[in-house]
Amino acid sequence: MSAETEQKIEQAIANVKPFSQVIQKAISIIDSAKTDNREIAGVLKQEPLLAARLLSIANSPFYGMSGKIDDIESASVILGNNIIRNILLSAGALESFPATAERKNIWSHSLKVATVAEFLEKQTQQDQGKAYIVGLLHDVGKFILLDTFPEYHSLIEAENSMECDSIDEETKLLGISHALVGAKIIGKWNLPEDIQELIETHHQPSELVNSSAAALLSLADSICYQLEADLPEADILKNINNDYLVKLGSDKKTLQTMLPEIKQKMSMLDGMFDNID
Repeated sequence: MSAETEQKIEQAIANVKPFSQVIQKAISIIDSAKTDNREIAGVLKQEPLLAARLLSIANSPFYGMSGKIDDIESASVILGNNIIRNILLSAGALESFPATAERKNIWSHSLKVATVAEFLEKQTQQDQGKAYIVGLLHDVGKFILLDTFPEYHSLIEAENSMECDSIDEETKLLGISHALVGAKIIGKWNLPEDIQELIETHHQPSELVNSSAAALLSLADSICYQLEADLPEADILKNINNDYLVKLGSDKKTLQTMLPEIKQKMSMLDGMFDNID
């Protein structure tokens, strides 16, 4: 990587908007030993737009609670603090990188990967509680590269049509990968080091030899890319790296039984960013 490229990336990362104090404080309460739903609600009410967005997401068809949640405290009780935490982190990331026309395909894919990773986490009984947020943020480094280097746009277009592997091509083009840039952003947001490490290595999960979380992310990412490209089920199963399944104590026969529900979950998210031009 040239010194000029490195300087541009470091400057772009320095300009990334941090999570608001309200989000940071609410997450700190959720992560504390004694979580108080009333205290969480009190903090979030300090930022009405954030509170309204959280309630809108909580009442979306995806969570099956349409119109049933009318206050933050109820949302915490009904959905659980892990989901509230994920929604807050999602809101913070979207504040830093709004879903513009150029970014919407990346956000759409990331949301699907998050959803599928969380589903696989539960189905394979790996329930560590981090699959969703790692899936959502795994490609966040692409936003920096997209905003900083005009030549990166054509690479993204090729990747969307599955004409290339972005991790190899972007490293050739820029001397750095979106995974490494993403890890730097996660560090700036002061998220846990294990999340930073997972995002940095999500295209080389073998580097985290004993990590089922790495296998979950890589498996979900691979499944989503292939379903988005409308590949036949037989091809998807053939293309899946069996090492991921072994780490999760699963196999391709079991995965095949999960695919219909995975497809359904992904289809529920289709069109979420279609109104962005």
